[in-house]
Amino acid sequence: MDTAIVLAAGLGKGAWPYAGLRQKVTLPVAQTPLVRRLTLQLKEAGIEEVILVVGHGAGAVRVCTADIPGVRHVEQTQPLGCGDAALVGLAGTDSGRVLVCCGDVATTSAAIRALLEADRDGGTVATVLGASPVRGLASWDSLEMDAAGRVLGIWNKGSHDQPRFGGMAAVDAVALRRVLDANPGYVDNVGVGAMPPAGNSFVAALNRLCEAGHEVRAATTKEFVVDVNRPWDLVEANIRANRALFAAHAGVVLGEGARIDDGADIAAGATVILGKDAHIGKGVIVKGNVILGDGARAVHGAILGANTHIGAGSVVRDYAALLDNTTVGAENVIGHCAEFYGVSFERTLLWHYCSMSAVIGARVDIGAATCCGTWRFDDGVREQRIGSHLERPPYHGGMSFLGDGCRTGVNAVLNPGVRIGGNSCIGPGVILYDDVPDNQLVLAQQPHTVKPWGPDRYAW
Repeated sequence: MDTAIVLAAGLGKGAWPYAGLRQKVTLPVAQTPLVRRLTLQLKEAGIEEVILVVGHGAGAVRVCTADIPGVRHVEQTQPLGCGDAALVGLAGTDSGRVLVCCGDVATTSAAIRALLEADRDGGTVATVLGASPVRGLASWDSLEMDAAGRVLGIWNKGSHDQPRFGGMAAVDAVALRRVLDANPGYVDNVGVGAMPPAGNSFVAALNRLCEAGHEVRAATTKEFVVDVNRPWDLVEANIRANRALFAAHAGVVLGEGARIDDGADIAAGATVILGKDAHIGKGVIVKGNVILGDGARAVHGAILGANTHIGAGSVVRDYAALLDNTTVGAENVIGHCAEFYGVSFERTLLWHYCSMSAVIGARVDIGAATCCGTWRFDDGVREQRIGSHLERPPYHGGMSFLGDGCRTGVNAVLNPGVRIGGNSCIGPGVILYDDVPDNQLVLAQQPHTVKPWGPDRYAW
């Protein structure tokens, strides 16, 4: 097999506040946009041609992938679902067998190679990637399998006792085109009594191949597979991807011009990877594994938790603290006792005693003493409204989620789970309980009482 089709045209509404201003598949995982990461992994696995189906945010996808040899972009002109996007991709190739991938899947190169190797045995119409189930996901597709490993069905919101569909399938192009063309107009891989939503679904088409009696098998993997459908999925994807990076290295790895000053306190046994001209300065505490990209600096008493990943050109300084499993994007400035846990994108500023447990978009300015409330008095996780229904995140639900271009004023307080739309501003002293749409300004109303005052009233 030498051709892959990557579906990268969706609107990604469930990932708001990181959809709209950007294409979801360009969200960063371990410092690399999802779609670029996946495309490079496909090339590494021996795929010669990658057809990227683009639509919403097409320009951003092209920017992320245009420099990769063997990549071709084809456009889905209307947002008619991932099944229609797969048809657009199939029209762009005469290959008899293709690997179809959802562009928002984060996994490892090993998982992709294992899928391709399993498919080389032949004799099947399709070989699908199977992943470990995750209880609590609001949306998933499970693989109904027999004892011999044959896939009998792929069911939306099926059993958590079965492997989860991992967003990739090697499939006969003619058979796939036939079932996609025969789209009934709704997603028909739902259980008895369930209400099928409208749409043309690639996964439902795979299920119809099973129902027609075709041989479909699964290559199940123990590698991580995260489908980045929601903001909290992005945190999980970054944590897993960074752990995989650390597992592939050991000891201290220094790029050209990189240095670690005497007086830095580095935990015994930590993996430390420094890019070109990166620097860990005197008095810096490194509590575990850490990566600093090219030109990144941790100086003046910075505290770096275990499994932290700091992007190129970023500076962590002046006793700022990164908690365990934090990913800092490129060209961030984090300083003056700021504390951060989560994921930030590029060119973001956290300063002066702010305390953030959050996913923070690009070019965000976090004001002094802004904090995310990380405790709920009901000991629960905030339900999130996705479209017309409510979901409870299975992980990382207590964080706040700030879209690109946001600002916060001094002493703003963001309650757990709030989502702030792109280019919005949360003013000084605001205690934020509810989500804020894109392009909004939120100001606190503060009543004042004014009375006469002076030495004739109160002298000292």
